[in-house]
Amino acid sequence: MLVASIGYGIASQGLRGYLRTFAEPSWVMIPLNIVEQLTRTFSLLVRLFGNIMSGVFVLGIALSLAGLLVPIPFMALDLLTGAIQAYIFSVLAMVFIGAAVQGHVGPPSASKE
Repeated sequence: MLVASIGYGIASQGLRGYLRTFAEPSWVMIPLNIVEQLTRTFSLLVRLFGNIMSGVFVLGIALSLAGLLVPIPFMALDLLTGAIQAYIFSVLAMVFIGAAVQGHVGPPSASKE
């Protein structure tokens, strides 16, 4: 997602236009905007890892405590959780890529009528 948002941002705005978005609203914000770009991807990675590992832990505990047939409903629930996480991850990736392609949008300008 990090590479895609940077690549599509550069493709749509050009290198200079994409790099200019890091200096918005002021050049002082450049380090924070770079950190934001990196931490978005990292936060999604940690979230996805945590959700998958929680399903694995629940299955392991149920298997160790109850036997072989009891964890089957938990496996089905884990599949549903995985599908929901894939959906959320893809929607957030689309939002981040769309924001990189669109660039900064300021307040709407007054119409000249």
